[in-house]
Amino acid sequence: MVRTFKRKTTGEYASSDQMKKAVLAVIEDGYSYRQSAIEHGVNRSTLSDYVRRHKKCGALASYSPNFKQKKIFSEEQEKSLADYLLNCSKMFYGLTPKATRRLAQEYAISNGVKVPESWVTNQTAGEDWLSGFLKRNHNLSIRKHEATSLARMTSFNRSNVEKFQTNLRKLYGRYHFTPSEIFNIDETGVTTVTKLPKVVGQRGASQVGQATSRERGELMTQVGIIGASGVALPPVWVFPRVRQNPARMLCGLASGPLALAHKSGWMTSENFIHVLTFFVQFTRCSQEKKVLLIMDNHESHLSVEGVKYAKDNGSTPDAASTHL
Repeated sequence: MVRTFKRKTTGEYASSDQMKKAVLAVIEDGYSYRQSAIEHGVNRSTLSDYVRRHKKCGALASYSPNFKQKKIFSEEQEKSLADYLLNCSKMFYGLTPKATRRLAQEYAISNGVKVPESWVTNQTAGEDWLSGFLKRNHNLSIRKHEATSLARMTSFNRSNVEKFQTNLRKLYGRYHFTPSEIFNIDETGVTTVTKLPKVVGQRGASQVGQATSRERGELMTQVGIIGASGVALPPVWVFPRVRQNPARMLCGLASGPLALAHKSGWMTSENFIHVLTFFVQFTRCSQEKKVLLIMDNHESHLSVEGVKYAKDNGSTPDAASTHL
């Protein structure tokens, strides 16, 4: 096995062969530590340690790494721990770095593994152990999670996905939709005040302010409709207002977007009828010219009035029975 030595200047790594040549150059050829380190591309302080070891032992020091002495767990135990972390992540219950370190300490104690005193004192594994554990297990990394509702977790399974694909194939076979006749619709929450970036300010100040429109933002809903051909319809906005005033809500914008109102800023079945009307006007679909509209099973999409309006105007909704 070839050991590598990190260079302080470049951050690169030198091989054990380079270190051997550097040691022999100092001992046999009379090179200085600096000259040998520069010529062979090794770290000078590391070189001096190996030269000192060589002189003390009277023979060339061993350069074979012995990483097993620094590892807490065996390879089988680390694999078991890594598999458990992956399974937790796939079940949408991933462990944080702190929870992973606590789990490692409990796992070591339960298996009778000898651990450093700091693990026992702090009741958790060290940060250096977690860093080395992630480097040894390349399929693991610290990721920023995405909030996933329990409904989506339980609904996204093999049976429901197969049902969705079956319904989609039936509609394709029945109507032979072209890409320009296939659309997808979805909502997303948008805050009226964006997250502010960090700024350079006075050190030690208790508070550093930054000008913004408001201190706390309100949540509003944006409805996006995109076609399979790459065409995007103008957005629909649901403002957190009781009364609808498009002239004021869309002031300064080009004509095209639709402004709706609801006191919570959320999509409702009543407002979704307006979205479908907006969709029909732009796509000009009809009973003679049908289009496919793919959506999720949000409660606002599944009203009887909405499904009836879509069918009467040539829009085939593919979502009411998919549970996705």
